[in-house]
Amino acid sequence: MSGIMSTTGEEGRPSVRVSIPVADIAAGHYASTAILAYLSRRLVTGRGGYIDVSLFDSIVSWLSYLATYYFATGKEPKRMGSAHPSIVPYQAFNCKDKELIIAVGNDSQWQALCRTLELERLLKQKRFNTNPDRVRNRTQLIPILSRRLRAKTASYWSRTLNKNGVPSAPVYKIAETVRDPQINHRGLFKSRGSDIPELISPIRLVRDHGGFSHPAPRLGQDTREVLQELGYSQASIKKLADDKAI
Repeated sequence: MSGIMSTTGEEGRPSVRVSIPVADIAAGHYASTAILAYLSRRLVTGRGGYIDVSLFDSIVSWLSYLATYYFATGKEPKRMGSAHPSIVPYQAFNCKDKELIIAVGNDSQWQALCRTLELERLLKQKRFNTNPDRVRNRTQLIPILSRRLRAKTASYWSRTLNKNGVPSAPVYKIAETVRDPQINHRGLFKSRGSDIPELISPIRLVRDHGGFSHPAPRLGQDTREVLQELGYSQASIKKLADDKAI
């Protein structure tokens, strides 16, 4: 209902669900920001406050420039797959082995892209000179780039393009992400008392960050300790356990 799903997928095909729970994550982040804001205010004024964060509000706020486009034009944004509505080329391309994202954000990068792909002839064609030109002539340009990119692997193109100042990256599968040297260097996946690694927080508190010392608790793992803190006697806790209430 946020409107985001109406813009996913490819033109002429059904909408595609975002594969992760974006509304839940958005609301959680907004809630934590609001909590920190009130804690900061309390330190200064001594007053806290109530916060009100909903999943629906949170994910609608992620419309960002899609909402601006709608209000400015009165038109619904189209489904464009991995492509960008106002920047070209800015999308995924099939290479010899896998997909590669190329993000040409300005005309200098466009020129570098053409030189890297040995497509200098495109620089002489007025229809592709500027980004507005390339947006208007998207359907003519993308097939030309696609044919060239299919000639070599994504890793080759990514390495060469980045060296020449053109932002690009291979589209990883999850197995490739967890093996990425940068991810391993940052220690984003940890194994703690389990055969299944866990994602840890990406937040780094530089002076005192030591990661989390315990994995997520098993169901009921801390029930007895919580009941003791609430004042239940050992006998009461044992009876609850015997009755299979805990």
